[in-house]
Amino acid sequence: MKVAVRVRSGIGMKPDARKTLESLKLKTVNNCIIVNEKKIHSNMLQKVKDYITWGEIEKETLKKVLLKWARTLKGKKLDEQYFKEIKMSIDDIVDKLFKDEVSMKDLGLKVPIRLHPPRKGYEGIKRPFTMKGALGYRGKAMDELIKRMI
Repeated sequence: MKVAVRVRSGIGMKPDARKTLESLKLKTVNNCIIVNEKKIHSNMLQKVKDYITWGEIEKETLKKVLLKWARTLKGKKLDEQYFKEIKMSIDDIVDKLFKDEVSMKDLGLKVPIRLHPPRKGYEGIKRPFTMKGALGYRGKAMDELIKRMI
């Protein structure tokens, strides 16, 4: 399971990159989406690599993100009433998301998830992650960034 977070704003952005970010639903900085492993998504992520960062996330981190920041379509936090309505627990939701059995939209959750800026900031929003920056593919290090944004 991968997550993508928008790091940079759209000032001076090329129109095709802007359209790709809109189709990924990453409209503003610090928005986060859950991405499945399909080829089309990896190509889309590569196209906008100068504006986002992405990588793998662990189940426990995803669970914390959903409980703290996810909102229903009505704008409410996930609570006991929501879990009763869908007849699933948070662990069931995370497992089904990891297995790609359901999407956030199927669960009645808003996409994207709006996160807090990371504590101690980004490493540098104009450099790739391989050069001690914040952009591009992070791999397992994405989990650490998400934990700083919870």
